[in-house]
Amino acid sequence: MIKLDRISINDLQSVQITLDTLLDKTLIDSYKGIYHYFVYHAFLIESSFNSLESYKLTSCMIGLDRKSNPVLHQNISKKNLTNLYGYMRDRKDKDARKQIYNVIKSSADMCPYCGECNPVTTLDHYLPKADFPQYSVFTSNLLPSCAICNTGKLNTVATCYIDQPIHPYFDKSIFFNDIWIEGSISDYTTLGLNIYTNPPSLWSNDDKLRASKHFKDYRIEAEYQLRINSEASQLLYLLRTSLRMLTGTSLQEYLIDCSNTPGLFENHWRKVFYRALARDPNIFNRVQIH
Repeated sequence: MIKLDRISINDLQSVQITLDTLLDKTLIDSYKGIYHYFVYHAFLIESSFNSLESYKLTSCMIGLDRKSNPVLHQNISKKNLTNLYGYMRDRKDKDARKQIYNVIKSSADMCPYCGECNPVTTLDHYLPKADFPQYSVFTSNLLPSCAICNTGKLNTVATCYIDQPIHPYFDKSIFFNDIWIEGSISDYTTLGLNIYTNPPSLWSNDDKLRASKHFKDYRIEAEYQLRINSEASQLLYLLRTSLRMLTGTSLQEYLIDCSNTPGLFENHWRKVFYRALARDPNIFNRVQIH
């Protein structure tokens, strides 16, 4: 939903900086002994993200209990790999926390998954670390997220193109720049909206389906409804007080101005709301503003 830039630290640098937080030399040597393993997987994930084919990556937990702790390479287990993320996140005095975790978390104030509905409070693993522990500290796989989106997707693993959530670092510009979320008035008394996906006709069918799935998986309709309902109450109050002298044309111009609020991305809930009102030909006659 929201385009973000990656931090300058790449995946392999992130592994090295995280290892620098460790004090146990034996443990450090164990990780460094599989450096080639990290190199291989850094190449795989970068190629997959750039081609938008991360669904082709195979989970190392296929056929295994996701709660189990198998040895994945030489003497390194799944838990050894997922523990790296804990070292990064929890050791607040170390560079891994300061240069990676904190920087990614502060790269966005509001969550890019749900359309800036909730503040960023944590980092999300785009490919769940329960299934892809080898990517647990890869910066390409770590995204700023709100707690709701981080827990709401339930560690699902994409099995085809349309299953993939929109990736803020790598995805197609159409998901960030084109209008594909719209609304229509469902209740003129409260200015309630029906909110739905309506991608441009030029989009491929797979991209349309993928946008619709992201919209559903991240509960965007419900998140937008909450904010639009509050905005609608405030707007109705203004229309009955300070804006009560607006005519049909001037009301439409006011709504268009509100829909063009600078600094908001095209599918922000506020833009969806005011665009829907501005293009409704019945709003002046149906809404009780006098």
